[in-house]
Amino acid sequence: MTAAEMIEALGSLSAADLRRVKANIDALAALQSQWGERDEPDEPQTGSQPTYRQEYIKCGKAGCQNCNAGGGHGPYWYSYQ
Repeated sequence: MTAAEMIEALGSLSAADLRRVKANIDALAALQSQWGERDEPDEPQTGSQPTYRQEYIKCGKAGCQNCNAGGGHGPYWYSYQ
């Protein structure tokens, strides 16, 4: 889903759902500021071949044992192009 599609979908949500979305966005923004900028590939890829790598993520839930132990969830595969 693209950002434009997400923004369009927000228009159909109730006020309560919008508050839940905002709370999740605020929590993710706080985590991002704690972790710093997300790792990006060092050099942009000029060809059409994507670069794949595995990364761990943190879900942001206060009681999550995986995140509190420092490891997070994953590793999950990400593609960068």
